[in-house]
Amino acid sequence: MMKRSFIAAILLCVPLLVTAQQAVIGNSLVGTIQLLDFDTNIVTISSQDYGYDEALFQVFYDGNVVPYTILDEGIVVRFYIDSQRMITRMEMLGPIDKVRAFFES
Repeated sequence: MMKRSFIAAILLCVPLLVTAQQAVIGNSLVGTIQLLDFDTNIVTISSQDYGYDEALFQVFYDGNVVPYTILDEGIVVRFYIDSQRMITRMEMLGPIDKVRAFFES
Protein backbone atom coordinates (compact mmCIF):
# COMPACT_ATOMS: atom_id res chain seq x y z
CA MET A 1 0.00 0.00 0.00
CA MET A 2 2.83 2.38 0.93
CA LYS A 3 4.56 1.63 -2.37
CA ARG A 4 1.41 2.50 -4.36
CA SER A 5 1.02 5.80 -2.49
CA PHE A 6 4.63 6.69 -3.23
CA ILE A 7 4.21 5.89 -6.93
CA ALA A 8 0.97 7.89 -7.05
CA ALA A 9 2.72 10.89 -5.46
CA ILE A 10 5.53 10.73 -8.02
CA LEU A 11 3.06 10.50 -10.89
CA LEU A 12 1.27 13.58 -9.61
CA CYS A 13 4.55 15.54 -9.56
CA VAL A 14 5.64 14.62 -13.10
CA PRO A 15 3.23 17.06 -14.85
CA LEU A 16 4.51 19.87 -12.61
CA LEU A 17 8.11 19.13 -13.55
CA VAL A 18 7.27 19.00 -17.25
CA THR A 19 5.39 22.32 -16.99
CA ALA A 20 8.35 23.95 -15.23
CA GLN A 21 10.72 22.73 -17.95
CA GLN A 22 8.43 24.02 -20.70
CA ALA A 23 8.34 27.43 -19.05
CA VAL A 24 12.11 27.65 -19.30
CA ILE A 25 12.09 26.47 -22.89
CA GLY A 26 9.14 28.75 -23.60
CA ASN A 27 11.18 31.90 -22.91
CA SER A 28 12.46 31.84 -26.47
CA LEU A 29 10.88 34.02 -29.12
CA VAL A 30 10.97 33.71 -32.90
CA GLY A 31 10.88 36.60 -35.34
CA THR A 32 12.40 38.29 -38.36
CA ILE A 33 15.13 40.90 -38.03
CA GLN A 34 13.84 44.16 -39.48
CA LEU A 35 16.52 46.61 -38.41
CA LEU A 36 20.02 46.41 -36.94
CA ASP A 37 21.78 49.36 -35.36
CA PHE A 38 25.31 48.34 -34.43
CA ASP A 39 26.04 51.85 -33.09
CA THR A 40 23.32 51.76 -30.41
CA ASN A 41 23.17 47.95 -30.01
CA ILE A 42 19.47 47.84 -30.85
CA VAL A 43 17.85 45.21 -33.04
CA THR A 44 14.25 45.36 -34.21
CA ILE A 45 12.66 41.94 -34.49
CA SER A 46 9.06 41.63 -35.63
CA SER A 47 8.36 45.31 -34.81
CA GLN A 48 9.83 45.09 -31.28
CA ASP A 49 13.10 46.77 -30.22
CA TYR A 50 15.58 44.81 -28.12
CA GLY A 51 19.00 45.72 -26.83
CA TYR A 52 22.10 43.57 -26.65
CA ASP A 53 25.52 43.74 -25.05
CA GLU A 54 28.27 42.76 -27.50
CA ALA A 55 30.31 41.22 -24.67
CA LEU A 56 27.49 38.91 -23.52
CA PHE A 57 25.53 38.36 -26.72
CA GLN A 58 26.04 35.10 -28.63
CA VAL A 59 24.79 34.17 -32.09
CA PHE A 60 24.54 30.54 -33.21
CA TYR A 61 24.03 28.86 -36.53
CA ASP A 62 23.75 25.09 -36.83
CA GLY A 63 24.99 24.72 -33.23
CA ASN A 64 28.14 26.79 -33.77
CA VAL A 65 28.93 30.26 -32.45
CA VAL A 66 29.19 32.77 -35.30
CA PRO A 67 30.10 36.48 -35.25
CA TYR A 68 27.09 38.71 -34.56
CA THR A 69 28.05 40.72 -37.65
CA ILE A 70 26.54 37.87 -39.69
CA LEU A 71 23.10 39.17 -38.73
CA ASP A 72 21.17 40.98 -41.42
CA GLU A 73 17.70 42.26 -42.08
CA GLY A 74 15.31 39.52 -43.19
CA ILE A 75 16.95 36.71 -41.20
CA VAL A 76 14.55 34.67 -39.06
CA VAL A 77 15.89 34.06 -35.56
CA ARG A 78 15.02 32.34 -32.31
CA PHE A 79 16.18 34.53 -29.47
CA TYR A 80 16.23 34.66 -25.69
CA ILE A 81 15.78 37.81 -23.64
CA ASP A 82 16.40 38.64 -20.01
CA SER A 83 14.11 40.57 -17.67
CA GLN A 84 15.32 43.90 -19.14
CA ARG A 85 14.49 42.90 -22.74
CA MET A 86 18.16 42.43 -23.59
CA ILE A 87 18.93 39.61 -26.00
CA THR A 88 21.35 37.11 -24.52
CA ARG A 89 21.37 34.44 -27.21
CA MET A 90 20.18 34.19 -30.78
CA GLU A 91 19.91 31.25 -33.18
CA MET A 92 19.71 31.92 -36.90
CA LEU A 93 16.97 29.85 -38.55
CA GLY A 94 17.01 31.11 -42.13
CA PRO A 95 16.25 31.75 -44.88
CA ILE A 96 19.14 29.55 -45.86
CA ASP A 97 20.12 31.64 -48.91
CA LYS A 98 20.77 34.73 -46.74
CA VAL A 99 22.79 32.70 -44.25
CA ARG A 100 24.74 30.87 -46.93
CA ALA A 101 25.60 34.20 -48.61
CA PHE A 102 27.57 35.23 -45.52
CA PHE A 103 29.64 32.05 -45.47
CA GLU A 104 30.36 32.22 -49.20
CA SER A 105 31.66 35.80 -49.11
